[in-house]
Amino acid sequence: MNRSLALTAAVALTVTLSGCSWFGWGDDAPSSQSRIEQLQLPPDLTRDQASGSMLIPEDGVATARGGNNAVLPQPDSVTVQRAGDDRWLNVSAPPKKVWQWVSDFLDHQGVKKARSQPAVGIAETEWLFTNKPVTGGVFAPTLPGPEDATVADRYLIRVEPGREADSAEVFVAHRRVRREGDGWTLAGNDPFLEAEFLRSMLVYFGYAQERSHEAVAAASATQPQANVTRVDGAPRLVLGNDFFNAWRRVGLALDRAGFTVSDRNRSDGIYYVRYDTKAETGAEPPEEGFLESFAFWRDEPVPDTVRTYRVVLDSADGETRVRVEADKADTTADPEIVERMLSLIAEQLR
Repeated sequence: MNRSLALTAAVALTVTLSGCSWFGWGDDAPSSQSRIEQLQLPPDLTRDQASGSMLIPEDGVATARGGNNAVLPQPDSVTVQRAGDDRWLNVSAPPKKVWQWVSDFLDHQGVKKARSQPAVGIAETEWLFTNKPVTGGVFAPTLPGPEDATVADRYLIRVEPGREADSAEVFVAHRRVRREGDGWTLAGNDPFLEAEFLRSMLVYFGYAQERSHEAVAAASATQPQANVTRVDGAPRLVLGNDFFNAWRRVGLALDRAGFTVSDRNRSDGIYYVRYDTKAETGAEPPEEGFLESFAFWRDEPVPDTVRTYRVVLDSADGETRVRVEADKADTTADPEIVERMLSLIAEQLR
């Protein structure tokens, strides 16, 4: 297995938020079936970014709401929020209900879930294989396995409580790998595919096609810069955001960068993150599955090379500082690893 694979595989993400039940309910999720059709590109996203097409429900509430599950949200209760290239859905409904709708959407599309954790609002798709060098993504025609594939895509969907009472936010993070020789290498994430995934949800929720284009492509202010600097001699990632917006940005960055977030506590501003030190050594990834090394979710990290850290957010005077600490009070985090982790997060804060 090549060195590129080993380096990129070392920072694999598992959003296994076992210690934090945000919604407080079990694994039940409804399902529905309806017709689907081709999804067009949003006007601000060019076909150079992706070819092929995604499939979404036809216009009209009747098609999208034709299953046996609970009534879907009214279109006016779902809005697209955007800052820079970051997009997410804001839904005027309790997170528990929004999770049901998101889970039903995946079932409706026939997309298999590698992981589904309703209690914490996390769903991850299986790898979706294609033999095209660039693909329309999750709903384009796929191959049954990796044998003839040249590209594989995976999506992580996260539902969090919103800023207002009885509201929720829906985030989508994309990861892609490409075949190189006999192995696979990480190809990063594509904001176009994340936007298309969200847009297909909008149409499923009852948006007309044209309106969904406009909502996803709506202009937005540029995101404040995020820079790694030193504060009192210690490395810090500084964002020009208040706490809530910084929390959102850092969470998306962790999803996209491939960190293993084992828990989170928004009230204290802490993400609990597992980081594989093989990222510094280039050691070979585990043998149990080469593509699982790139997954958002990893069940069995290598204990000898994985350490747990706290990514802590502190806000004051309109900006937020992010630091990385060892999870155990009696240990000190390696300064080089701390700086590397902050740099990886900063790279995703576009």
